[in-house]
Amino acid sequence: MLIALGKEHELKLHLNGALNNGLTKDEIKEVLLQTAIYCGVPAAVVAFRCAREVFKDRKRENVAFIGLGSMGQPMAANLAKEGFAVRSFDLNGTGSSPSVRDAAAGAES
Repeated sequence: MLIALGKEHELKLHLNGALNNGLTKDEIKEVLLQTAIYCGVPAAVVAFRCAREVFKDRKRENVAFIGLGSMGQPMAANLAKEGFAVRSFDLNGTGSSPSVRDAAAGAES
């Protein structure tokens, strides 16, 4: 409905919400592809442009962890895979966790 009505600002809010609730970028792209049929190709192009902006803006977000522990390490790795700039610090001062760096490196390739 937001795409058909050309409500770009509201669409971006909902795209962010969808990502926060666990949808993947590919799932969102599939939905937007369907809008080309129902709302028209020009409206779908605008929707894809909005999604691209949302995806790009989310990559700029930074997340930092102090002490990862058993729950924090997978969480940090998942955030890094999704494009967040993740930095972790341990209490011994040795810097970033190798698993977080590896996940971030894998996300960039």
